[in-house]
Amino acid sequence: MIAPTLEIQRLELYYRSIRVLGNLNLTVDGGVTAVVGPNGSGKTTLLRAVSGLVKPWRGQICFAGREITDLPACQRVRLGLGHVPSGAAVAARLTVRENLLVGAFLRGNRADATRNLRKVFDLFPALKDQQFRPAAGLSGGERQMIAIGRALMSNPRLLLLDEPFAGLSEAVKESIADSLTAMAAARVPVLLAEHDLAAVAGIAQRVIGLRGGRMVFDGTPRELSTQASLQVIFS
Repeated sequence: MIAPTLEIQRLELYYRSIRVLGNLNLTVDGGVTAVVGPNGSGKTTLLRAVSGLVKPWRGQICFAGREITDLPACQRVRLGLGHVPSGAAVAARLTVRENLLVGAFLRGNRADATRNLRKVFDLFPALKDQQFRPAAGLSGGERQMIAIGRALMSNPRLLLLDEPFAGLSEAVKESIADSLTAMAAARVPVLLAEHDLAAVAGIAQRVIGLRGGRMVFDGTPRELSTQASLQVIFS
């Protein structure tokens, strides 16, 4: 039996004495899975726990059949975890191309850099036209494309995205949504945390609802759209 891409069991995490995640169980294996919930529900903390940026109090995280609960973040990257935090942080003085190439070096796959650049430019044609421009002069949407593209340069087996649509125009949201759909079709599973329910409905096959660090909903975007489901998560 093939192990799921990501399997989380009984995950609990505290910030000081405040419980942020409580007894969370989750399996991700293919497609786009969106995590939604009000502010403070644990969405960002969940992604940070998976990528190794915060340490859980108890529980187990397995990636492609291997337990990674105690592995440092850098080793998780080498295993194939790509994480794009919120805020689209880029190196402003580097060009678009140089920012992307940073991602290729994280796993030491320099031989694949040219091929991976072509893939990123296919997903985000706007970056190809500006690849030699400093990132400082780009829009917020273009910087978000760079951040996602940089993660893809490391050939991830799972991509974690935190608020990828925040503050973007509808046109840029559509471009990024198309790229995420293409990634899922290319068998790169995506786990994203997002406030924009309309964007989630357009790309996710599965939606996880968190409230108070606990899973209170697990279903499709269509099931999420019912008043009862929304009240369970957000009321």
